[in-house]
Amino acid sequence: MKPQSSMPIPRILLTTTEPDALKQEALHRFPAESRDETSPSSSSSDSKFLLHSRNAAGARGRVPNVFWRAVRLDDLRAQRNFVALPNEAEIALCGRASFAYVRQGTETWDSLHAGRLTTGILNAALGFNEDGVNKRALGIGKHSGGHRAILNACARVARPRWLDDDVEAGEAAEAERRNARALKKFNSDDYSSDDVERSEDGDENSIVSGAAREDSVLSADASALDVLLASMSMSMPPKRHSKKNRKGGKKKARGKKNRTGGDDARMLTDSQYCRALARGGEQSIRMAWGSAQEASTLSSLMCHFEGSIVHEVGLCMLDPILLPEDIGPLPPVGASPDGMITLSNGERFVIEVKNSSPFREMPGAFVVFDREPYDAPPPYHMPQVQLEMAATNTHSAFLAMQSATRGIRVFLVQRDDAFIAAMLRRISRLYTTFILTGKDPPMNWEVHSSEHKKLVAEAVRIARSASVFALIPESLVPEGVEVDQQPFIDCSVAKSKNDSIS
Repeated sequence: MKPQSSMPIPRILLTTTEPDALKQEALHRFPAESRDETSPSSSSSDSKFLLHSRNAAGARGRVPNVFWRAVRLDDLRAQRNFVALPNEAEIALCGRASFAYVRQGTETWDSLHAGRLTTGILNAALGFNEDGVNKRALGIGKHSGGHRAILNACARVARPRWLDDDVEAGEAAEAERRNARALKKFNSDDYSSDDVERSEDGDENSIVSGAAREDSVLSADASALDVLLASMSMSMPPKRHSKKNRKGGKKKARGKKNRTGGDDARMLTDSQYCRALARGGEQSIRMAWGSAQEASTLSSLMCHFEGSIVHEVGLCMLDPILLPEDIGPLPPVGASPDGMITLSNGERFVIEVKNSSPFREMPGAFVVFDREPYDAPPPYHMPQVQLEMAATNTHSAFLAMQSATRGIRVFLVQRDDAFIAAMLRRISRLYTTFILTGKDPPMNWEVHSSEHKKLVAEAVRIARSASVFALIPESLVPEGVEVDQQPFIDCSVAKSKNDSIS
């Protein structure tokens, strides 16, 4: 990973280099009502492990461990109450609905973003990064991309798309049936690596997927979907499913190499990856922490809400048929939530996870200096969460904000169709006025208009109306899953007597 420049040392850390003087316990006191026992299906601690980490406050080291207490995604996929997406080679890519079956972080998932407006560039497209916007109200830092953010967003939407969103209805329906079968089979007790086989000649690039195997020999009257499936089976090597370390019939991985970058990322050992990040400074650590800890937060939600089912999701696309007629022309618009959860009472929610890195840089080392979870979610998260609800056709979302040593605060955000429509109208104007014409939007385009100021005000209102649905005071891990309890890869820097990890 290319190192980035180090971030300035926080002022509070410049006052002393002694961890004891930071008074972590006084600064970060979680509310006395540390668990919301009134939340639906709140579980006891009998079926999982609590990861006590508050005693790590003030610990120091030269190489922060971004996998500290992290649950690996493969371990999460192995749980009975987690519905995992199948391997890429087992799905049929045909139309917008099929994109939801593509695992996040893979090369295929990345490729699908070209020519589409997704949540990664949503705030930029809305003009929330422009210098003329009230960033303080939105909770955005002053230096958050500026005008180049919207220019980059326009450039990405203008790129050629790899696959079409619109396909013949019969082909889309057949792809959906095959993908549903692949999903069910992958999560069944009798799934094994034999379901993804090499072709007879053993060529790495000639792999026939489980979903396409029944049609691997094309007949004279083969449909366009059959041809597509055959071509996919020749170009998309699957991830191998191990038969060992299985629990409940699903794979349980125990590798030493990290997968923070996704299933297609080049493999580094955890130590190598963390050392590279440390050379990049605090900002590199902060960015990597969020990705490395997503599965951990999903795991905590799954364990906390007893009887719940957590679903892995890919790129979920808006269906234009479901949109109001007055929106105007749009590029393909989609979102990739961190997951979906169905509670024991049948309620279903989008999950969006925000993880706060506990590591701060100081002279010659890093220190664990964590903050409380937010009392209210920052308003700039609201466009993303609202678009995720629109793309998944849900009406409520869990915004889970994790503080590494202080637990998780789960906010309930309700869908606001008027706000979603206002966002899409802005995107439509951007699309027709600039992206389709090949022009660049001017600096602060429309941000001083009454309509845009109302959009900002509505984001603030929605954030303030979010309620705390649950408080999870410690990270929760499914029984039998092992995690790394050390906050640093290299703990050669002396620690105070209070820095032990329980």
